[in-house]
Amino acid sequence: MIGDKVRRIRRSMNLSQKELAEKAGISRCAVNRIENGLANAIKYKTACNIARVLCVPVDSLFCE
Repeated sequence: MIGDKVRRIRRSMNLSQKELAEKAGISRCAVNRIENGLANAIKYKTACNIARVLCVPVDSLFCE
């Protein structure tokens, strides 16, 4: 699940949801919804921005 990966990587980088959100150009609420599996769909641009901040390839967020 993408949310679990985002949360795990974010925490390993000692980033808060707010810090990730600011750096990725999204709201903290959006980060929270993604991490908790409440987002119905994630735009590719949003996923790319999150991946950039987390220093991972975007496809790694979707692969197991």
